[in-house]
Amino acid sequence: MEKLIERDRALASELPDAFLHGAHLSLMYALGHCENRLNEMEVFRLIRDHPELELNVQTIICLYDVLTSGTEYGGRGFKSKQIYVESEDYFYITLPPEETPDAMRALCARYSHLNHPKPEDFDDIFRFLLDFICIHPMEDANGRLSVFLVQLLLRKAGLEAAPFLPFDAVLGKFHLRQYQLHILKASGSFYGQKPIEYDLFVEFAKELVLESYDILGAACRTYPL
Repeated sequence: MEKLIERDRALASELPDAFLHGAHLSLMYALGHCENRLNEMEVFRLIRDHPELELNVQTIICLYDVLTSGTEYGGRGFKSKQIYVESEDYFYITLPPEETPDAMRALCARYSHLNHPKPEDFDDIFRFLLDFICIHPMEDANGRLSVFLVQLLLRKAGLEAAPFLPFDAVLGKFHLRQYQLHILKASGSFYGQKPIEYDLFVEFAKELVLESYDILGAACRTYPL
């Protein structure tokens, strides 16, 4: 963790001015989501400017409302129907909607120590990510929201460049299938099937963070704006 913080601070001091204002989202346009780009930039600014935001239900819903503003999902809060997540070789049954609000309150309480993290709490950021994705609390944008929450928690852990990491692109475009398979290995094919096994997922997620730092560093050298 100490080495990662040292690397983070060195990179944060080299970020071009345009990155500090969110231009990195435009530079990653082809790798990230094309929809709702302005909404994503607003969430980015909230995380960049307000690392004091508490990890709680209110913050999660607020960030989701900003992320989905102007879409059919804006202002809906937690999901109101059962969500099934599937792809060509992946199928997962998320937590039923009637159980989701209580589960999210319990999740935020379980990881409330991440509001004032210690170095030994670093792995809990990715345990939170796995729990959040398995609950899948919203009807849309769970992946993007989970990435922003991870970036907020990394920022709270002392990583100054965390809001600028292309974690969404690394996860969703480069390693999506491996990510999905790690979720299945950790939790089974539906929420509550078995006790969640965190270790392999946490190690995988930390590797994605390191890859995100590599890409951000390369982008800073390529786009010295």
